[in-house]
Amino acid sequence: LMDYWYTENGKQIYGAPLGGIGAGTIGRGFAGEFCRYQLKPGLYEYNTVHANQFIVTIKDETGATIFHSLLSTYRHSSSTVRNLFCRAFERNRKCHSEPGDDD
Repeated sequence: LMDYWYTENGKQIYGAPLGGIGAGTIGRGFAGEFCRYQLKPGLYEYNTVHANQFIVTIKDETGATIFHSLLSTYRHSSSTVRNLFCRAFERNRKCHSEPGDDD
């Protein structure tokens, strides 16, 4: 049961520690997004930063790419995700679509 009227305030015990004592924490929300930041002692931020994304690449033993994925809780259309992925790797000057991509 979630109590929206009497919410729990963030504390330094919430989230993953970033380093040593006083380094801060980053926590996640109910949808998996990174939204709780305590980067300066005593100051807490509650906002979702959509730039916090991860690119997962799985390769086989020969080095051939088996799987590429952009992981983010931000909702994009599949073509937008591909454009974001391509912009993230503009140095490569080429973008690959995965089998089964329709657009």
